Amino acid sequence: MTSLPSFDNAYGGGLTDAMRMTRTAQLYASREANRAMYVANDDVVTGWMWYSSLDADTCMACAIEHGTIHSNDESMDSHYNCRCTSIPVVAGYDDKVQTGADWFNNLSEKQQRDMMGNSAFDAWKDGKFDLADMATRRHDDVYGEMLARTPLQDLIGNVTTDESITQDYDTTETGKPIKDQTVYRY
Repeated sequence: MTSLPSFDNAYGGGLTDAMRMTRTAQLYASREANRAMYVANDDVVTGWMWYSSLDADTCMACAIEHGTIHSNDESMDSHYNCRCTSIPVVAGYDDKVQTGADWFNNLSEKQQRDMMGNSAFDAWKDGKFDLADMATRRHDDVYGEMLARTPLQDLIGNVTTDESITQDYDTTETGKPIKDQTVYRY
């Protein structure tokens, strides 16, 4: 008997799912510790900024959140395996950061298509939704509200492609982007 099948039987999920959940729990704890530090120093730290990696592996929801300012009483409710972090907003220091939308708009069409998927890209270019609409919140039984990419069906209504339920991260391979594949859960 190998350990992987016994892990699946004992805990109802695979090793990758356990790694995804463990990484997410560690990052959640770290982000909340940072936020506690921001709150404890609210005379100097007036809030926090969502900061994303901004590369080809960044999900659309995180790209949209990049550069947004949040109050210290708001937790960073990111998705499973999120690579984003919070950066303190310090009183009297104006740190100019390019927004995620500006970064995305400066990418080539191919890069934009690769990140959004063809159907979403075409709908966006046709003016059927705003780029900011690609980020939403969904309920998770463990973490509560979490950042998520808005399904194309929610953005434009009736969609005839499986892209309407595309998510950004596969649960079978930890953190591997899966643009244009159908996945039902982070």
